[in-house]
Amino acid sequence: MPIKPPPILERDIARARQIARSWKPLGHLSPADAEIVARAIAEGIAEGRRYGLEIGHDCDRMSRFTVINAAAAISTYILAKDGNRPQLMKHAFAEDCELEIVAKTDAISFPRSARGLEQITRVLVTDFGEQFSDIRTFGLSRPSSDHLPHFHCDWLVGMSSRQGGAVRVGCGHYGWQFDHADDGRVKKLVIDIEIMCVLPVETAGPIMQWLDELPYPWCSHVRAREGMPTIDGLRPVECFLRSVDALVEDTASIKRA
Repeated sequence: MPIKPPPILERDIARARQIARSWKPLGHLSPADAEIVARAIAEGIAEGRRYGLEIGHDCDRMSRFTVINAAAAISTYILAKDGNRPQLMKHAFAEDCELEIVAKTDAISFPRSARGLEQITRVLVTDFGEQFSDIRTFGLSRPSSDHLPHFHCDWLVGMSSRQGGAVRVGCGHYGWQFDHADDGRVKKLVIDIEIMCVLPVETAGPIMQWLDELPYPWCSHVRAREGMPTIDGLRPVECFLRSVDALVEDTASIKRA
């Protein structure tokens, strides 16, 4: 079956005629012959455009269907949020993703829900980045398998307010649902905000030093407590981390029994 030649656009002809006129060796050609040469050049331009589009479509298709594991999806989300890089969200979340936020504190405000990649990116990355800087988010446990339908973990976050410089340190729970039957991106995220401590700007130095020394973005509860500055305002966070440690130890004891 013969290959159908690509369509030649008017701008292809115009550009081809310009190229032909610029070639001095073609100056002796009659107008009819010069037009034949221009048409040949235009066909080459059209063919190059089609080839470029085919490459672009192939890359886009590969990008859409590249499988991502659970840990990579969560890490990509954390990097997008902390670094205010909304362009990364499409690699972690599906287009039709859902977000649900349960805040048990008045120290920070979020919409209760969002739907779709664009809206969720605005809530979790763009709008969040306009309010806070020096954001450090940690997943307090890591998925034990690459491809999971669901995963639950605790989180810890520290950041500074862009207005006034007050420091916030919070913790809570993530509930992840992945599209494990397709490319593994996040289909739904539930964020439980259990604690959000607001501390004066004078505490920023020791708190940010503590967070900077933690392994990022995955950190255990025990490691998160290490080096925590002795600041009264952080006691709720310390209690949260200790309570989870106790629960883990109780579970381990039951398994050993």
